[in-house]
Amino acid sequence: MQLIATRHYDDWHPVTLESFELEDRMYRKPDGSFVLMVAGPLPGDPAVEESYSLAGVFEWFQECSCQIERAVIVNECPPI
Repeated sequence: MQLIATRHYDDWHPVTLESFELEDRMYRKPDGSFVLMVAGPLPGDPAVEESYSLAGVFEWFQECSCQIERAVIVNECPPI
């Protein structure tokens, strides 16, 4: 899978009220489909995989865009 973007955001622990950072990661699969790995509700919880359409990916980029860091994708071509 190829990482496309990461969304960083802060949340609060419901019991201790401590602040912590979570991140969701958008990937493109080799077959061209997209998947969002959503952070668990608390640090250390496993991520949950959600399938996304291309239109859904564009909507995700527009939602809270200031929290999204786009990955730099390098296409390495073989020498001629």
